[in-house]
Amino acid sequence: MAATAVATAPSVVPCKYKTGRVLGEGTYATVREAVHIESGKRYAVKVISKKLMQGKENMIRNEITVLGQISVGHANILTLTDYFETFNN
Repeated sequence: MAATAVATAPSVVPCKYKTGRVLGEGTYATVREAVHIESGKRYAVKVISKKLMQGKENMIRNEITVLGQISVGHANILTLTDYFETFNN
């Protein structure tokens, strides 16, 4: 007997950041300034469009994995501090 996958809806978590002005734009993403709501700390946030990346989700997962492994403490690479998913991005 074959097991069937059960689709579950992604959990909705309140956003921890307030985004501001656009710092840069590319084909699939926009980089915006952001402030962590609780700490007031400022960050650059890469906002990737799900619609534009449809079918290429694995590329995003790979980018997150690689940045998570090599970015911490590297002098020439921005550190990946956090990541999260919204309905559209």
